[in-house]
Amino acid sequence: DVYLYVTESTEDGGELPTTNIYKFRWANEKLVDRQLILSIPSFVTWHNGGIMTMGLDGTIYAIRGDQREPFGKLDYGILQNNAKGEPDDTGVIFIIDKNTELTPSKSADPSKYYYAIGIRNSFGLAVDPQTGNLWDTENGDETYDEINLVHPKFNSGWNKIMGPANATQLANLPAFKDFTYSDPKFSWKNTVAPTAILFADDRLPTKFQNTVFVADCRGTIYNFKLNSQRDGFVFRNSDLADNVADPDDDLSE
Repeated sequence: DVYLYVTESTEDGGELPTTNIYKFRWANEKLVDRQLILSIPSFVTWHNGGIMTMGLDGTIYAIRGDQREPFGKLDYGILQNNAKGEPDDTGVIFIIDKNTELTPSKSADPSKYYYAIGIRNSFGLAVDPQTGNLWDTENGDETYDEINLVHPKFNSGWNKIMGPANATQLANLPAFKDFTYSDPKFSWKNTVAPTAILFADDRLPTKFQNTVFVADCRGTIYNFKLNSQRDGFVFRNSDLADNVADPDDDLSE
């Protein structure tokens, strides 16, 4: 099977595009048997996401950014950690399969299609080939870009939290179903706009087997060393012991 994530409109300059995920079968070097798996209207022209990845068990995950405006024209809802508002299928990581409703928020229980909520925007999604854990990169607003270990029913905190949370932020985070918040595994205080994330596999030399590669929109590729549990990073530089890249920190390692 081949999955394609497409943000498309009926015509150039027409109505706001729709997010569609199609499933095809690959046969004789052609894509055949197109099936529309997911179809979600857009509210704005940005943060459409588009990253998909597959888990070790064959589960397909897709990420879509928050599509609320920062100036109050489109209020944040419960998927963006507001106490009020309806699910709008934005700021989430979806579980995609043949049984997914075409528009999850219109289903009887939309939460069963959400693997994670509270995502501001993302260009990176990857699965650890050893543990099966899902990870993402996340773009902050004006501060705190993130790398997250995305456990099932994960709440990434937006729009109440970006970067490590303090006690006040945690106390003010509304509850949505059984989704739970945890701090990012790494943050940049000043924005770098992280993009792709990739786990090394056995095609790379042994020295990279416990490495996570992350790129940013400036053209930098970082290599993070995993701890023995593969649920966080280890650093030689004491500047990074708090898992935050502050403006004056040495990032050379």
